[in-house]
Amino acid sequence: DGGAVPFDALRYAIGECNYGGRVTDDKDRRLLTTLMGRVFCPELLRGDTYALSESGQYVVPPDAGLPDYIAYVEGLPGAVAPEVFGLHPNAAISADLGAAAALREALLAAAGGGGSGEGGGGAMVSGAAVADLLARLPPAYDMEAAGEKFPVSYSQSMNQVLVQEMARYNRLLAGIRTSLTNLAKALEGLQVLSSELEGVGRSLAVGAVPAAWKANSFPCLKPLGGYMSELCERCDMLAGWMAHGPPPVFWIGGFFFTPSFTTAVLQNYARARTLPIDSIGFGFQMVA
Repeated sequence: DGGAVPFDALRYAIGECNYGGRVTDDKDRRLLTTLMGRVFCPELLRGDTYALSESGQYVVPPDAGLPDYIAYVEGLPGAVAPEVFGLHPNAAISADLGAAAALREALLAAAGGGGSGEGGGGAMVSGAAVADLLARLPPAYDMEAAGEKFPVSYSQSMNQVLVQEMARYNRLLAGIRTSLTNLAKALEGLQVLSSELEGVGRSLAVGAVPAAWKANSFPCLKPLGGYMSELCERCDMLAGWMAHGPPPVFWIGGFFFTPSFTTAVLQNYARARTLPIDSIGFGFQMVA
């Protein structure tokens, strides 16, 4: 009838009534509302075109016939940019890194690794390489000493964070050390080379982190060399905390289970000010 378009009603009918009942996660619902706000808005009717992306490459075409719409669609870029999915352009870098890593692993596996054992060919790691990895492993933490120096305290939740983190890394280090020790014995003919050990050896030969390690490890997408370096850095952080007390600045990415650290920060703040923990939270300031 030529009146104003009820954008609020459209957003509610489509976003809340049609799709909203199928979206249970709060953040997914927020994303859906944001996307609906970009499409159902007064700016859509102003001017010849309305940009759907920051680059202006994707727009709502002007009112035209079917051939014009087909021509517009055929003129869209063949390679889909991250902005189409609402992602930052840097998301393409992560995707390219993942594709390059997958290609590298495939090429190394096809080439046979180059790190064959002393007695024969094939993509199997050498005994010297296994010994080098064992030498690089940090020592296990003394859990008894850690518990005595950092006991459970109502006013200092960080004590439990440190002890729990040490226990997690001890389990990881024990698993890696056992795996490498058994693999070294198998390469020397002192133990049967099981399928699991063979998988570990072949992964090490191509510079990849074995799946058996990843199952009990912190999240890491680095190859073997970077993984071992990061493992040592993480363990050094906890060792320094154990020796010298809590650091002035925490490496938040170095924790095995980061939520335990953030929860401890909230607990310390709430208990020091006698506040209910569910009434406080973190504030964030976005920077360019």
